[in-house]
Amino acid sequence: MKKVFAILLAAAMVLTMGSAVLAQPAPEGYTQMEVFDGTYGFGDAEVTAYTNDDFTAFYLAWEAFDEDQVLEGTVDDGIVSVDYDETGFMTGDAQLIWDDAVAADAWEAIDGAAADDTAAAEEPAAEAAEEPAAEEVQADCKDVLDYLWELSPDMSDEDFSKFSVRNFKFVQSIEPMVEAESFNALYKASVHVKQKKEGSKEEFIEAQKNLVLTQSVADGVYFLWDADNMPCLDGEAFTEEELDNGPLDGYGFIPLLIKCLLDDPTQAKGNLIVVSGGGMSNRSNSGEAYPAIEVFNDLGYNVFVLQRRIRPYSDEDIFMDMQRAIRIVRYYAEKEGWGGQDMIADCGWSGGAGTVMGAVNFLYGDLNPTKYCSTYVPDEIDAVNSDTDVTMPIYGGHLEEDCENPNLPAIYTCAGTEDETGAADHIQEMYDAFIARGVPARIDMFEGAGHGFGVGQEGALKGTPECALWPGYADEFMQANLGYSQVPTGSAE
Repeated sequence: MKKVFAILLAAAMVLTMGSAVLAQPAPEGYTQMEVFDGTYGFGDAEVTAYTNDDFTAFYLAWEAFDEDQVLEGTVDDGIVSVDYDETGFMTGDAQLIWDDAVAADAWEAIDGAAADDTAAAEEPAAEAAEEPAAEEVQADCKDVLDYLWELSPDMSDEDFSKFSVRNFKFVQSIEPMVEAESFNALYKASVHVKQKKEGSKEEFIEAQKNLVLTQSVADGVYFLWDADNMPCLDGEAFTEEELDNGPLDGYGFIPLLIKCLLDDPTQAKGNLIVVSGGGMSNRSNSGEAYPAIEVFNDLGYNVFVLQRRIRPYSDEDIFMDMQRAIRIVRYYAEKEGWGGQDMIADCGWSGGAGTVMGAVNFLYGDLNPTKYCSTYVPDEIDAVNSDTDVTMPIYGGHLEEDCENPNLPAIYTCAGTEDETGAADHIQEMYDAFIARGVPARIDMFEGAGHGFGVGQEGALKGTPECALWPGYADEFMQANLGYSQVPTGSAE
């Protein structure tokens, strides 16, 4: 059975005598509420949550960055899908906030309305699913289990919680490769572990064992670094606890690329790395990189989803991930004989735009991570040129005034005229700077669109129908600038 949750997150609370009091009445139809504290990528927050009797609608309220935050969306079997984000920055936190609301389980009736204070923690019984054959499960799961921490029901609650969260976060990082039903089962088991439900340890271990992948991790993932040679900014050090408390990743996470190749990758028109936004503290994959896979595959490109490091790691660490991703794609395109070797491109949204432009501004060409990490030992992939032919920063990014990159890529960029982050002005300045340097550039502005429209997919945040046109424009631009990284800057038409 599926549950649909409409989530509207809005900061409308003021504090009185240590409790949350709404500055406005609860929306009509909500019958119970709770208040809980949480820590997210944007910081600490006191959240006020409203729901109705059957937990099919949610209204949550908090404040961050001195702004009201509003999200709206749905949840299918516990998995959040955001349809609206007021500021464009909170989509990546919706799942964590919902998880905390479920785990808090402190609902109180509003105006005498009846409320079952245990219903939020309970999931309806799943419809019976056909059990895959034992040999199929083994073939699909043996590989992914090799990348997970070993678990046992005999572990203490604290240890089991720590290691199971790390495992779930890793599986979440390769979600496009995981069959939805088995992913949802693992998610629900992780919620039950957090709630310390009886039998939840065994449930989680079983859900791990029954994960079904569309391809093995070995075939579908490029890890960017060796675990013992992952560069970090000199002087930077984090504890296990600091890394485990990150919004998406746990201790031991290695940034990675998910391969989304055409059926015949040798016929690709190009090879495109996609990088979701979420500032530098999250990855808004559901509204940006993941919808882009199908769109750009359909346009004829091999697509690679970059799961970059995020906070607490530094900007420099994130830029090193971006540069490494470019090198890996260029290296394997030649090694595997993929098509489109004269079009190595990257595309980032918002914070992902800042990521792709970070490589353009600071880590390009033959530069190596030793620029920021003196202990890093370069390997053969670091000998590969890290320039792209085209870079596509979408509603974000900038070119440093003193950028010394002698081989700037051609640039495609777009934003909405109503982007509340100021991205429209920022990308116009960036476009002008590229044109001033004699570099091919295209800019599109979408009237009435705001921040977060992704690839213009149906239900995208603050999009307009015209936003769905930009991938086609980008395709035209890429095909007009094939091999641009091999042409001296300014000499191409």
